[in-house]
Amino acid sequence: MKSVKANQWLERKCSILYLLNGAAVGLFILSEFGRWHQLFDILNQFRPLIAVGAIVLAMLNFVVRDFRFLAAAVALLAIQLYHIAPELTQQPIQAHRGELRTNLRFVSFNAWEMNHSSEKLMRWLDTTDLDMVAIQEINPDLRTRVAALLVKRFPFFEVGEDNLIFSRFPLARAAHLPEQVDGLGHTIEQEILAVQVTIPHSAPITLASVHFAYPFRPHSQTLQLQRFPGRIRPLVHDRTIVLGDFNATPWSFGLARVDQALAPLTRITRALPTWPAPVPVFGIIWPLPLLPIDHVYIGKAMRLVTVVPGPPLGSDHYPVVVHVALD
Repeated sequence: MKSVKANQWLERKCSILYLLNGAAVGLFILSEFGRWHQLFDILNQFRPLIAVGAIVLAMLNFVVRDFRFLAAAVALLAIQLYHIAPELTQQPIQAHRGELRTNLRFVSFNAWEMNHSSEKLMRWLDTTDLDMVAIQEINPDLRTRVAALLVKRFPFFEVGEDNLIFSRFPLARAAHLPEQVDGLGHTIEQEILAVQVTIPHSAPITLASVHFAYPFRPHSQTLQLQRFPGRIRPLVHDRTIVLGDFNATPWSFGLARVDQALAPLTRITRALPTWPAPVPVFGIIWPLPLLPIDHVYIGKAMRLVTVVPGPPLGSDHYPVVVHVALD
């Protein structure tokens, strides 16, 4: 009797494991369709978690000696690592000490439409020596209060609907491309706010701030990712900075295409998790950020010094703090 029960228990466990293996294979097949549509590319945003799941599956398959599914789990892990590894190995060229002739320090920060407090942001800015501040997704109430406070320290600014740029240096609007909405209410083109900044003892630079749709709005994000390179292209040169909340991880097919299309700009945010910050997201306060979805691209006339996440400031995103050297 005990032997029969043991066999039944083992059969149930194996059945569950078969289901898990089948689900993993099915999810992988669906994720490959992300090459063509953002709905399926949502799965690829979570490649590190899929890799962890593949490791667990491989261990379970090894325990039950199912080497067919073990091989499948190892193959799934290898594919995920293939997409993740470049973020860890292909680091941007950094400036040498002798190249630090003109320094530029700035921050990109998604303030989050649910964030109604400016105190943390302003206290933090008082401790920094930033030259420019770019803010995305700020609600109207917070925008009014933050603008009134920031202008005392950053007297030059441009304000869009979803983006704000403040600077210690004189600037002029280079472009303001408003968002475009189709007949079904989908935002098919996001706002692009770009400025030309006059840097002392150096040539001017162009800085553009953007905020892409959530991946869970796949129709909007697909069209935004497709159209963005062509819309931003007239602003791209050796002294251009493009930054903001792209709502896409670097191992997704969508952002990989943007990386290629924005060349010769280089993305300097490599495997830099910025979401979620420790505020309630989906009813959970996450102790550590999981996904790198806020990005910064720089032109060939710039060299990276440092790029680090800032402290939590009441948003569901961490700010991205950048220090570059200009040729």
